[in-house]
Amino acid sequence: MKAKIISHSTVTLIKITSGLFFMISYNTLHAQNNISITQTIRGKVIDAGVQLPIEGVTVILNTGVSALGSTTLADGTFRLDNIPVGRHSLQISAIGFKEITLNSIAVNSGKEVVLVIEMEKSITSLAEITVKSQTDKSGTVNKMTDIGARLISVDETQRFAASFNDPLRAVQSFAGITSAGEDGENLISIRGNSPFGIQWRLEGVEIPNPNHFASIASSGGGISIISQQLMGNSDFYTAAFPAEFGNATSGIFDMKLRKGNNEKREHTFQLGILGADISTEGPINILKGSSYLVNYRYSTLGLLKGIGIDLGENDTKFQDLSFNISLPSDKVGNFTFFGLGGISDNSSLPTGIRRFGTIGIDNKGVIGITHTKQLKNNGFVKTIIAGYGVKNETIDELVENSGNIINLNDQNYNQTGLTVSSTLNKRFSARWQLRAGIVANNVSYNLKNEERHPELFLSEKTLDANGTTNSLQAFAQVKHFFSEKLSMMAGVHSQYFVLNSKKSFEPRASLKWQTDKKNSIALGYGHHTQQLPIGIYLSEYKDASGNFIQPNKNLDFYTSDHLDLSYDRMFSPLLRLKAELYYQQLSKIPVNNTEDNTFSLINLSDFFYTEPLVSQGKGKNMGIELTLEHYLHHNFYFLATTSIFNATYSTIQNQWFNTKFNRNYSFSFTGGKDFLFTGKRKQQILGINARIFYSGGLRDTPVDIPATNSAGGRVIYDYTKKNKDQLLPYLRPDIKISFKTNYKNFTGTFMLEVEDVIDRQNIYKRSYSPVSQTYTFNYATTLIPIIGYKIEF
Repeated sequence: MKAKIISHSTVTLIKITSGLFFMISYNTLHAQNNISITQTIRGKVIDAGVQLPIEGVTVILNTGVSALGSTTLADGTFRLDNIPVGRHSLQISAIGFKEITLNSIAVNSGKEVVLVIEMEKSITSLAEITVKSQTDKSGTVNKMTDIGARLISVDETQRFAASFNDPLRAVQSFAGITSAGEDGENLISIRGNSPFGIQWRLEGVEIPNPNHFASIASSGGGISIISQQLMGNSDFYTAAFPAEFGNATSGIFDMKLRKGNNEKREHTFQLGILGADISTEGPINILKGSSYLVNYRYSTLGLLKGIGIDLGENDTKFQDLSFNISLPSDKVGNFTFFGLGGISDNSSLPTGIRRFGTIGIDNKGVIGITHTKQLKNNGFVKTIIAGYGVKNETIDELVENSGNIINLNDQNYNQTGLTVSSTLNKRFSARWQLRAGIVANNVSYNLKNEERHPELFLSEKTLDANGTTNSLQAFAQVKHFFSEKLSMMAGVHSQYFVLNSKKSFEPRASLKWQTDKKNSIALGYGHHTQQLPIGIYLSEYKDASGNFIQPNKNLDFYTSDHLDLSYDRMFSPLLRLKAELYYQQLSKIPVNNTEDNTFSLINLSDFFYTEPLVSQGKGKNMGIELTLEHYLHHNFYFLATTSIFNATYSTIQNQWFNTKFNRNYSFSFTGGKDFLFTGKRKQQILGINARIFYSGGLRDTPVDIPATNSAGGRVIYDYTKKNKDQLLPYLRPDIKISFKTNYKNFTGTFMLEVEDVIDRQNIYKRSYSPVSQTYTFNYATTLIPIIGYKIEF
């Protein structure tokens, strides 16, 4: 089921809400407020290696007019009161630690700024030396990685045009990331790989795809379940990721949740075309530092239909709930409880005019508990227990001439799981750090796939399985600093899959050399494996004797070897150039075992495939990526990327073809500027952000026209030219306009985001008509305007 976040039914919704938002924005624009508006910046500084507070850290904030300072207490906390609203820089330094600079921190009147700052230990033996480090954006949340990772800040998900506060849409601005489907989906391909290779993680544990309206076994969907209100700074990996990450071959989105305010109750309400959501946070026990953070959202379309407004033939609605509860303790360690859940359905029932209909249901949820226990002064152990559930169902219906409704396809994907992981983090010295752990996963499944034979018009059941299986992963990695300029990371990951007794041994290594203050070089290698969606292993068919067999049960892990070389150049503290050269060798890709078949799982974006396969396919991805980034400063930023790549695969007969996602090249530019109003409206900010994508088109296989004309109307493809044709280039400019007003006790923000502002209607699929003997094209979702208003108080 392909998900679209906007359909023709939203035209009615836009008309209904436009007047409301106009009145809100008009009042905001004409607000009179001469009161000096300030807010508080506070937080905690901890040692990144052992997660212990650091006393005596100097925290200096530059307001642009003057500098304010503070020093952390014994518990690592600091506080800066009466900070004028706007953007400020924060400089954090301590003897024996690398200095940190946080640029352009947004200070609004509606909420306090609460930071958790992790400092890295300096290996310099002289205690009086303070080592300078690069600006915060050039690093990552995970300090045990040197290559192939990018920080995703909360500010980026809020700022980037047409990201709709969705983290996966925000990463599409980065090098090597291209769209893998329609504009209405947040489905992406990394370096020409299938979206299947991406893994979602939350608070350190792998989770199911956290998107509404997702196809079965897909990694994307229509709208993210995770609210931007809960997101903390996170990491996105595209190459040679460290040994702690397993069961992924192309990328990892390692998401973190922020903690709620543990001193003051704060709230956010947002209303927009996509939905209405409310979040609340505050202390549970101020003396103990505990806090809660909860967000609930319900689709605007569902709300309007619930009060009787006719929005057309499609029935599209969703709702979700997410939370993060922090319970720190000095004696037994720190606990957090986290969770998210989403319910969505997108149905179009067959009518007398429309003969085909679809019922799509996508429900899922995750709930977990983490426990972090300090090991004196040299490390900590983090243990996670998380459970999840997924219910995904798609039914395709047809109205016969008699009026009867029959099912053409009926797919059910029901899965529950329990994951237990424990990770040891130990620092032997400033030069040596260790991270090791185990992950155990139990999965219960109930799967069904029933299809109507296109010629016999009989239902065929190709999957009907329920049961339980397990998997086990283990890893160990060390990071060693030869000097302040030269570091090395090495480790190994392994996994074992009980269902078919497959196992892996995966070495990983990287080396980073900071040649001088402005230049650095890094080299990384990783061997990675990934389990297939469980429905592929359990697919079945009848043999000549009438017995059901499972031909795919012993398929091996999908495997990738990734080599990455990167060069970083800091022209200034605010301007960075990064170049990456990579080569990826794929192996053990499931392909069809017939000689004349070119099918490979590398070309699919969702994986409810039930034909017999063998793990004998191969693939090669190679390319170069360039990124030029100007960090946000003086209310201006930009991010420009260019990628040139080639992604190919081979069949069982060693014939090489383009992958479906081999666009060959891509370019993106993301940038924006804030305009501050002085005088009577000095607390008002107009933000204008833009983003443009340009890339080669998706691949397609040409039709053998003579053979098709001789086949009586049946389309025959020329598979000797698999994916040889390339659709027209992809071009999509997006804009975002926001207007923020800081009142004395709350902040109001009006937002307008437009995806594909020129109404390009990019081609994502083509079909051949034997009647007209011409190709017809399927176009991506047209111009998408999203209007919203947010209030924080």
